Amino acid sequence: MKTLKYIALAAVSTLMLASCDNKTEEGAGDAVIGFAKDAYTFKESAGLVRIPMSVEGEAKYWPICFDIKAEISVSDEPEIENIIHFTQATGLKYAGNPDAPAYVEFSIIDNLEINDNRTVKLTIENVKGATVGTGSTVVEIVDNDNNPYDRLMGTWSLSA
Repeated sequence: MKTLKYIALAAVSTLMLASCDNKTEEGAGDAVIGFAKDAYTFKESAGLVRIPMSVEGEAKYWPICFDIKAEISVSDEPEIENIIHFTQATGLKYAGNPDAPAYVEFSIIDNLEINDNRTVKLTIENVKGATVGTGSTVVEIVDNDNNPYDRLMGTWSLSA
């Protein structure tokens, strides 16, 4: 089922994205892309999350292309692939459609172990077609295994 979701996301993403090689006519070139906020907090059980991007001004050309780099803030943490999994982290494109806002999408991996909260820094890199505004954001992933109520998630019905 998880694989089916990823295939569906890839298919939808392909339809909405444009190629960086197929540039439109040059515009004013004053576009600024960045993260909408400096910090975000999600529970480890959040699953698929979206971090909104802020795009202001008119791009020199569309689409605006960029990459996302993820870094763990503590060196003794596991590899980034054991914490989050990006739908796409390189070659991201925003075609300027106001009905389809730009965002970075990833899945948070629940390790089902009690551990400290984790902090991941996301940075925008290799931007083409715009300048960078808020170039980084911090994502705090709150452990859900320490609280017994979080471990009992689901729909429960009690009867007497």
